[in-house]
Parts: sequence; C-alpha cells; structure tokens
Amino acid sequence: MFSNFKFNRRGKTALALLWIFLVNSFPLYSQYQGPPDREPFRNLEAIKLWKMAEYLELDQEQMGIIITVHREFTSRTSFLQETRRILVEDLRERIENEYPDDQLLSAVDSIINIDNQLFRLRQEERDEIFEIFSPVQQAKFFIFQIEFARQVREHLQQLTPPSPPDHR
Repeated sequence: MFSNFKFNRRGKTALALLWIFLVNSFPLYSQYQGPPDREPFRNLEAIKLWKMAEYLELDQEQMGIIITVHREFTSRTSFLQETRRILVEDLRERIENEYPDDQLLSAVDSIINIDNQLFRLRQEERDEIFEIFSPVQQAKFFIFQIEFARQVREHLQQLTPPSPPDHR
C-alpha cells in the first residue's frame, strides 16, 4: 500500500527530528512519570517542539541541542513548580481560614520568589537556545511562542466552557 510513498526533504527532516526527539526522550520516560495528570502536558511539549522545529526550519543538530537544553530546564524547574503549587494551595487555605495579613504576605512573597527563579531559568534556557539560532530563527522563535500559546488557549476554550465567577 505504501510502497510507492516517498518523503520529500521536509518530510525526511521532520521524521528525523521526531526520531531524535523520541530517542533522546526515552531515558526521561523510563523514569518516574509523576502524577498521571502531567501526561497531557508532556504530549503538548512534544507537539510544541515538533511544530517549532518545522516553523524555525531547524536542522537535526539544532533540534538535538534544543531537546537537551529543554530536558535540563525541565529537570531544574520541576521541583520549583511543585513547590509553587504547594505554596499556592497553602495560600488558598490561609485565605479561607482568615490568617493574619503578615502570614498572607509571607506566603505571597514565597510564591513571588519562586516565580522569579522560574523566570531566570526560562531566560537561561532561551539564552542557551539562541546561541545556535540565526537572527531570523530568533525572531521566528518569539512569533512561534506567541502563536502557539494563542492556539493552545483557543483550543482549551473550545474544550471547556467558561465557569461562572465565584462570589463568596
């Protein structure tokens, strides 16, 4: 059925990039996966990397470097993101239990501190990636980030109806 099927240059490149991504990500997936609700985000990250490779017209070497840098970034930020999630839950509890202002502000400061650390790590990841990008690829990277985020938001809005505001 597919014996006469041939890949063009872009198809071969996309297939090679996908292969590189899958081979390089295998060690990550053979380890503990965390809570099961994290899986859709991993799929989204894989799709994002693949679409970014197409849009920026990345070669195999660039894609290999990006995957390595992204893997390092993910391992460095996972603890911070989990800590942030716990702090936000704690803040919700403090609000519900009407904690004093100084304790509320202390929790807010802790969350802001983690947000700043995450921001610095994202900057470091971007700076490392930009070392291998041409100026055109750097410009396309920003456009891609904006458009991909917009498409994800639109897709999520289609999947979930808006909930009414909680007026307590």
